[in-house]
Amino acid sequence: MSPKNVIQRLLPQLLLWSVCICGFGCSDVYGQYSIIYAQYVGPYPANTGGSAGAGGSAGIGGSAGAVGIYTISNTDNLNDNIYTNYATLSATSGKPGSGVAPGNGGSSTAYVNLNFNGATTPSSANPVILKLQATSNSNLTPLSQVSVQAYNGASLVGAAVAVSTLTVRSTDEYVFTPTGACTSVRITVTSDAAGGLFGGNAANTTVSLFYASVYDPTCSPPIYTTTSVTGLLSLNGIVNNPYNAIDNNMSTFAAFSVGVGVGATLHENVYYGSLSNTGDAVTVTLSLPSSSLAAGLLGSISIIAYNGNSSVGSVTFSALLQGTDLLNLLQAGSPATISFDPGASFNRVEITMGSLVGLATSLNVYEVERTGKKPSFTLPLDDTTYACNGTSASIAADAPPAGYELRWFATGAVSDQSALYTGNTFSPSGTITHDTLFWVAKFKTGCLLGSEKVPVRVFVRPLPTITLGVNPVVCILGTNAVLPYTATTNSPIKYSITWSASGLTNVVDNTLPSTSANSILINIPVGISIGVKNGTLKVKNANNCSSSGIAMSVTVKSPPVITSPIVTNYQ
Repeated sequence: MSPKNVIQRLLPQLLLWSVCICGFGCSDVYGQYSIIYAQYVGPYPANTGGSAGAGGSAGIGGSAGAVGIYTISNTDNLNDNIYTNYATLSATSGKPGSGVAPGNGGSSTAYVNLNFNGATTPSSANPVILKLQATSNSNLTPLSQVSVQAYNGASLVGAAVAVSTLTVRSTDEYVFTPTGACTSVRITVTSDAAGGLFGGNAANTTVSLFYASVYDPTCSPPIYTTTSVTGLLSLNGIVNNPYNAIDNNMSTFAAFSVGVGVGATLHENVYYGSLSNTGDAVTVTLSLPSSSLAAGLLGSISIIAYNGNSSVGSVTFSALLQGTDLLNLLQAGSPATISFDPGASFNRVEITMGSLVGLATSLNVYEVERTGKKPSFTLPLDDTTYACNGTSASIAADAPPAGYELRWFATGAVSDQSALYTGNTFSPSGTITHDTLFWVAKFKTGCLLGSEKVPVRVFVRPLPTITLGVNPVVCILGTNAVLPYTATTNSPIKYSITWSASGLTNVVDNTLPSTSANSILINIPVGISIGVKNGTLKVKNANNCSSSGIAMSVTVKSPPVITSPIVTNYQ
C-alpha cells in the first residue's frame, strides 16, 4: 500500500496494518474496523458491458438519429487503493431523429461488476457501502438512473435497486443491503431516452465510481446513522457532523446543539448490520459544557436500544453515572465513555437530547459502539483490594466470555488506549507504596475500542512497628530470656524470630504479649553454647502486614563458678 493511501484513508493514531491481495479483495484496518474493498477483475473489458440505445427515426423532412454509446474507463482505479480515484461509467442515449415529430433516441446502459472473493462477503447482515457521484443532463434525478444488483456467483440475489432509494451514509456514500449472501455487485448506469417534438440532444448520465466495500463484522462496526429533530423549537436545533459518531475516531464528534426553547428533542440513530451478541452493551463516548452539566442536562440525555423498531431497553445518562467516577471526567471538560446493558440483543441505538428551559444546550458524541458489558466482580473478587506498604498487589475481575478479553489501564481517560496488561488477573510491576487506582475494560479480542473503564482501587495498609528495649543477657542454665519492648504502631498481634545462629529454634507467628507485659520471652535451651545469638524479629498485624526485620540478639554467658571456702581446723 502506498504512503499516499495510508495518509488518505487510515487514522494514524489507530492504524494497525493494511493488506491488499489483488484478485482476492483489499482490506484496510481503519482504526478498529477492517474494511474489505471489492475488486474489479480485469483486464478490461472483462466484467464490464452495456447497451447502446437506438437512434431515433427520422421525422418529416429530417433524418434518423445516431446510435447511442456507452463507455467504461479507468477501471484500474478501482484496485489502486487510493480511494479518491475513480472509474467512470457513461451512458449516452441514441440521438433523436431530426425533422418534425421524429422518433426518440433509445436509452443506453453501462455497467461494471465488482467482486468480493475473500472470507468476508456482503449479506443481509453485512451491507455494501458504495461511494459514487452521478450527473445527468436529463430532467431525472441522476441517482435514480444508477442501480445496484447483487449476485451470488452467476445467480441474481434480489432485484436491482436504484441508488436514489438507498440510505445516505456520508457524503457520496450509500448503503446497499442485499437480500441474501452475495459475492459481487453490478453497478449500472442508464441514460434517459432522448427526444422531443423537434428532436434534440442525446441524454447522458455519467457516474464516478470510487469503491464498493463491506466491513469485517468482527468488531461490530456501525453501518450508518440518521438524525432528526422533534418538538417545538424557539431557536434552531441540529446535529452537526452526525457521521463523526461512528467514524471510529475519538478526536471527532457529532455536535448536538439546541437553542433556548421548550419541548425540543434531538435524535441520532446508529444502525448495525446484525443483532448484537447476547450480553453486548451500548458504549457511548461523550462530553458536554460545564454549564449544561450544572443545569442538569444529563437527565435529558437518553440511550435507547432497539431490535428493529422495538425498544429493548433505555436509560438516562444521569442514571448511568450513578456509582461511577465518570462525572469527574465530564466536570473537567474531558470526554467520558459509559456502557449500558439493555438486557437484550439490539441492532439500532438512539441517542436523544432534550432542550432545557432558558438555556441553550449542546452535547458532543464521539463514538457509539457495540462492545462487551463493562467488567464485573463476583465475590471473592472485588473492585477494591488492599496491599501492605512496599509489597506487590494482585487485582482481578470476572473472566469474560469467549471472544472477549480484559485490558488494564493506568487511567480512565478516553485518550489512554495503551493497556498495561491483558488478562483476567493483573499484578502491577514493582511494589505499592501509596493508594493507587487502575482501570479495566472489556474488549472483543482483536478490537481497539472497548467498554466503559471500571476503576479498581488498591489501598495501601501501613506496616506495623515495634520498638525493642535492651537485648537480654542470660546464663546457660536452661531458662527464658526476656526481650523488652516499649511501643508499637498499627496494632501488631504476632511476632516471628529468625535466628542466624544454631541452637535456638525459629519462632513463627507467635502471639505477641499484650502491651501491659511489654516483653517477649525467648526460650534458652539447656546446653546451648555461650556467645551472642543474633536474630531478626518481625511483627504482624491482623491485616497480615509484616514489619521490616529488626535486628536483635541474646547473649548467653556461663554461670558464675562458686568456690567452696577452705576450712582449717586448729587443735
